[in-house]
Amino acid sequence: MSASVEYDVLVKLRVDRTTQRGLGDAAKPLAAGFSKLERDRARAQRAEAARQKAAGRDFLSQQLASERALAKGLAQRARADAAQRRVAAREVAQRGRAEAKAAAASAAMWRGRMAATRGGLGNVAGMFMGSPGMGGGGMGGSVPSDRRLKKDIEHVLIDAKGRDWFDYRYVWQDDDEPKQRGVMAQQMLTTDPQAVSLAPTGYLQVNYGALS
Repeated sequence: MSASVEYDVLVKLRVDRTTQRGLGDAAKPLAAGFSKLERDRARAQRAEAARQKAAGRDFLSQQLASERALAKGLAQRARADAAQRRVAAREVAQRGRAEAKAAAASAAMWRGRMAATRGGLGNVAGMFMGSPGMGGGGMGGSVPSDRRLKKDIEHVLIDAKGRDWFDYRYVWQDDDEPKQRGVMAQQMLTTDPQAVSLAPTGYLQVNYGALS
């Protein structure tokens, strides 16, 4: 090989090495740029993952807080309802006791009245026992004709004056005793007031002889 050819080969080889070195030097910034992009992308992905994780934690926290608040509200409402039921039960019990007390007082009052009435009826029976049902005897010819003193009352007729006549027993008579016949003093106050008077016992009486 001639000296000139050898020289040309050496020059070409040197140029190729220089070119390769230049290309390598030029590729370094490019490779560095790609590496930075990869790192930035990885960093962005990690940041997004962290953000999503934090968002998930916040969502769960909010859900838990909402559920706790709901549970607390339900518990408070249940306690309030229970308290209202206790108050209502106490009121019902108090009302029941008050009603029972009032009923007992009323019963005692009526027992007293009944005892007084029995005493009064005993007096009436004593005054008028044996008086005929159609007038005569008794207090100046008057007999007890107050409707309150009669039982087993049965309407039997209307006389020519329009007066109603009844068969009845006095309340102090036994049920097997025969009925008597007469008028009701309350009605006679309208039709024959002159025949009606008030007995000392407080009951009305009728003088049958004064009926017109």
